[in-house]
Amino acid sequence: MPKILRANPFPPTNSMAGPNGERWLPVHGIVRHSRAVSTIAGFTRLFEDHAEEMERFSIGAGYLFLTVGTSGFLIEPCFYWPDKLHTLHRASIEPAHLAKLNDYPANPEARAVVEKLRAGVIAVIGENEGIHFQIGRTYPLRQRSDPAAWGALQALKARLDPQGRMNPGALGL
Repeated sequence: MPKILRANPFPPTNSMAGPNGERWLPVHGIVRHSRAVSTIAGFTRLFEDHAEEMERFSIGAGYLFLTVGTSGFLIEPCFYWPDKLHTLHRASIEPAHLAKLNDYPANPEARAVVEKLRAGVIAVIGENEGIHFQIGRTYPLRQRSDPAAWGALQALKARLDPQGRMNPGALGL
């Protein structure tokens, strides 16, 4: 994968929508190898518990699995469901590719189920002592931080950005 990414570091962002124009939402976590099976079992239970809703709203789920060095296992469930694409999608996907995709109507009920599933995935990762690459708005940082470390981060933020202009609200600061 690194070789492919180095050869083509900025490919078109056409894959930010599903193959038929569905909304796509990846949620990732990295766990120790010894926690991979229990993490996947947790996701399986979550999806089984919500199977009826997922079927009713045509919400699909797939996985990406990667090892991270010799001690980590990246698990990334990805959700696909029929829903209206945002302006960002329309601006980022190549026009020729966008023209081939379905134009789904807004589907707030399905989106709410996906948000519930995303929260469930993040909870399972937390229960298995997982970490995330993209902390801040979606992934809980404060709740999983040592209080002393959190205090140091708050002090650093206050010192370096006393007016709160730099990425306000990010990281829970």
